[in-house]
Amino acid sequence: DSENLQPLPCRFTIMDAQTGALVFVGAESDDTQAVREGVVYTLNGNASIRLAGSERNPRTYKVCCGRGFEYGLETSSISVSGQTKPMDLRFTLEREVDTPGLVACDPHLHTFEYDRHGDCTLTERLISIAGEGVELPVSTGHDKHLGYAEEAARIGASHWFTSVPGCEVTTHLGHFNTFPILA
Repeated sequence: DSENLQPLPCRFTIMDAQTGALVFVGAESDDTQAVREGVVYTLNGNASIRLAGSERNPRTYKVCCGRGFEYGLETSSISVSGQTKPMDLRFTLEREVDTPGLVACDPHLHTFEYDRHGDCTLTERLISIAGEGVELPVSTGHDKHLGYAEEAARIGASHWFTSVPGCEVTTHLGHFNTFPILA
């Protein structure tokens, strides 16, 4: 964070520099990072990944770092040619859109774990919420009341947002989101 130089939840996007294609990042999700092909969300501003490249076949990657709509996007390139030693990239994100009195909200969130939508677990969803700068996430499980607060506290994400329990009610007329739901 350029304001206080402290680590900040964010999103890293890793692409092949020539083709722009998202690449395999050789990492797994845990309680601090949510990983997909070419994308790593991090809760603490740090990510550890492995990228392919050899002396015979060196590869160059473009790495973008961002945090939702309020922050700028930083980019860097990295070349891998067989090194097995760690390389360190550092980014400083600057808040570019000031939003006093406003709250970044997503009132329609699902997880594959509970709703069979998308591909993320609850923990991965919470990390991505923090990484995108969503300040008021609303859980909308299909016909179930699902709160995020307990898991957010367990992984240390509750500092970054205030979650609201909700429910996506299914009827013959369609789906309707309701919130807040009192547990």
